[in-house]
Amino acid sequence: MKNIKKEKSGKNEGEVACCPVCQSRAVGYIAKERLYCADCCVEFSTKKGMLLVFALSWEGELRELKKIG
Repeated sequence: MKNIKKEKSGKNEGEVACCPVCQSRAVGYIAKERLYCADCCVEFSTKKGMLLVFALSWEGELRELKKIG
């Protein structure tokens, strides 16, 4: 996935995801291939090598904001 960086944090080395919109690290998985940024309230995932960014509408639907890649 684009924008996933490897980082050493103490004893464990793991993946730390950065939000493609605000570059925040307040990101967590909400599904296997879908992440959510708590700072700017967007969801993002990859599909066929492209990064897709979604926003939640007032009606509760996901709306695609942009495709990267």
